[in-house]
Amino acid sequence: MIKPVKKQDLENRVKQLSKHTKAKKPPQFYFEMYQSDPAKSTEFEHNGAVVFTEEEQQQIECITEPVEETPIAPDTLGDVKASPQPCSEPKDRKFIRWQEKYTVGHQELDNSNKQLLAIINDTYEAIAYHHDDDDKADFDALAQRFRDYIASHFLLEEDILKARAYPKYKEHAAIHQRLARQAQYVLLQCQADPTLYRSEFFKFLRYWWIHHVVHEDTKYRDFLVQGL
Repeated sequence: MIKPVKKQDLENRVKQLSKHTKAKKPPQFYFEMYQSDPAKSTEFEHNGAVVFTEEEQQQIECITEPVEETPIAPDTLGDVKASPQPCSEPKDRKFIRWQEKYTVGHQELDNSNKQLLAIINDTYEAIAYHHDDDDKADFDALAQRFRDYIASHFLLEEDILKARAYPKYKEHAAIHQRLARQAQYVLLQCQADPTLYRSEFFKFLRYWWIHHVVHEDTKYRDFLVQGL
């Protein structure tokens, strides 16, 4: 349009263009586009193997079902070798308890990972025990804690590994980049559909703990301990 623009001419032009506006795509359309990049995949596979067995998947789904009087049993798969347990009354409100076998040989990093463990346990409690209308606010707060953990933990861990000249530093940093993209995708899904906090968000947290903290982070434990 030629300046100066008259109000009536502007209104007419807006109406004209609005008739040719394409309909917006549903959120899932954009998520599928985003996921088409292999680096952003959240199929939860590790070295070509599916992370969740059918039994484990069934148990996670069991946890996400609303309960009235008898809550669902927590999964004790902080230890990847543990066998899936049937749904029953929980012993406590923790999904995974900290054990010394999870240490990476550095107190600051262990404390950081304990923050993630608290997020996992608080998410489990929100899923298994709380089914109120204001759950979304609780999950949004958990998601923000997770974002803060990612930012602070990656920075801390990479600084320590780089300063100690860890031989596989670049490889580990690349894993961080992939996890951050996966986390971004999962959180975008949950923002569009808050019901996914009870499934995709919780599964991703569990995936992160077992296949990053337990499998990947502990690989540099001996290296850090020897450097003390």
